[in-house]
Amino acid sequence: MKMRLSLFILSMLLSLAARWAVAAGYTATDLGTLGGPLGHATAVNDGGQIAGYAYTASNDMHACLWENGGITDLGTLGGLSSQAFGINDAGQVVGSAYTASGYSHACLWQNGTVTDLGTLPGGTGSWAQAINAAGQIVGGSSTASGEGHACLWQNGAIADLGTLGGNSSWAYDINDAGQIVGSAKTASGQDHACLWQNGTVTDLGTLGRTPSAAFAINDAGQIVGSSDTASGEGHACVWQNGAITDLGTLGGDSSQALGLNDAGQIAGGSHTASRESRACLWQNGAITDLGTLGGSISWAYDINDAGRIVGLSTTPSGDQHACLWQPRFYQRTTDTIGLYNASTGTFYLRNTNSAGAADLTFRFGPSGVAWSPIAGDYDADGDDTVGLYDPATSTFYLKNANSAGPADLTFRFGPSGAGWKPVIGDWDGEGTKTIGLYSAATGTFYLRNSNSAGVADLTFRFGPTGSTWLPIVGDWDGNGIDTVGLYGPASGTFYLRNANSAGTASLTFRFGPTSSTWKPIAGDWNQDGIDTVGLYNPATGTFYLRNTNNAGAANYTFRYGPAPSTWLPITGDWDGL
Repeated sequence: MKMRLSLFILSMLLSLAARWAVAAGYTATDLGTLGGPLGHATAVNDGGQIAGYAYTASNDMHACLWENGGITDLGTLGGLSSQAFGINDAGQVVGSAYTASGYSHACLWQNGTVTDLGTLPGGTGSWAQAINAAGQIVGGSSTASGEGHACLWQNGAIADLGTLGGNSSWAYDINDAGQIVGSAKTASGQDHACLWQNGTVTDLGTLGRTPSAAFAINDAGQIVGSSDTASGEGHACVWQNGAITDLGTLGGDSSQALGLNDAGQIAGGSHTASRESRACLWQNGAITDLGTLGGSISWAYDINDAGRIVGLSTTPSGDQHACLWQPRFYQRTTDTIGLYNASTGTFYLRNTNSAGAADLTFRFGPSGVAWSPIAGDYDADGDDTVGLYDPATSTFYLKNANSAGPADLTFRFGPSGAGWKPVIGDWDGEGTKTIGLYSAATGTFYLRNSNSAGVADLTFRFGPTGSTWLPIVGDWDGNGIDTVGLYGPASGTFYLRNANSAGTASLTFRFGPTSSTWKPIAGDWNQDGIDTVGLYNPATGTFYLRNTNNAGAANYTFRYGPAPSTWLPITGDWDGL
């Protein structure tokens, strides 16, 4: 992705002490530094590479790149310090670095080398803020007269983008269509957000008062930034379809929108009602506080198309560290198997997909009943835990720990005694697994987005009516949303759908024998972010797991538990790893 960061943003980071909290459905990761006390992550591309800057052990600020769990010092142009502000999907990084003669120049890091991009004619300093897929770079440079002008580097040349009639401008971002956004002074000396395209510059206006600035533009042409309102408060805003919209705050008087992905998700920061400074996410008309690494402040600067957000956060010690917030679905973990013995009400959970003894054994619920075992992450803490469904009363009993004890959540959903089958999944991608039911008689799924009594949020028919097909749930395409599927035991065929709506199967394939009593299961067996199918043969106590959703042999085959048995299979990420 791309990013722009000016040091004036840091002046907004005033806050009071706050307790450590991270938004539900997200995790926060400390990316560390180059040995010093400070690190800022300013940009993230769609491959997950993160650019920014950090202090070294000698307290020099250096541009750096985080990837594959490590951090790389990108170096300088011969001076003491450098900063990286943008990165494209090819891994090209742009920013600024000091030369040996003490001037800060825009630069490009690629293939292990750093290139001085130079300045506008007569200028002494320049700064690169963003780079697109074509390698076009935008930022700013001083001119011969000492003014700062937005500029574009391409094909080995630098071009002055001009202003809105005033004496200065700055370019913060460029999309793959070559549209450039930033800010410029008008003839009356006011700072206004602007758009450069097709050789012209357009004043984007304000929310009522100056200044305004545009910090990011996506490939759909949506633009985000900030503007003062009529009352003088600086608010995050979005420009689209010729209009400007105030995005609001977390209850405080100011906010900034700094990053934008192609799905329209917006990252930035806001003050809360208690003057805390918090990284935040705007999506679907709502604003979410992303929390911190345990300190008192955080701020977000960029977001990629997978929803990964980067920025900074203070730690409990008060140091500012680069931070990565990511949806829990992006945290790739491994699902493993388990068994439930209804005659004793005992769960036997294993943390590896292999033969061996159970890692967790405990009783939950009554013994000798026909309740169905279920599993999911009901509290968005990263661990799947067990539950039970009583079809006679249509009651769910969900537990937030894999241990003996009463249910943490108990509620009724759906009709009693109807023979409907329970399903569990993250239907809305918010990080919490919630319940649902499947009626084989009508081929209808009823899915609910909260673990509570109430009506279904999603109701649709999929598959035949009056069949013996069994429901199955998983994230078949790795987008973070669980969707439904069916397994036809007579033909040994799986029918998986990538949307929770009526329609045909997105994936249809045969796996395992026909006309069997084998039970279908699903999970992410190989930590690739995609759920795939499996089967359990109760006659031999054997699991057959496949790493792709297509016909073929099992990738993992092992025996676990007694054979033959009436025990029921269950899958989940029991240890969060």
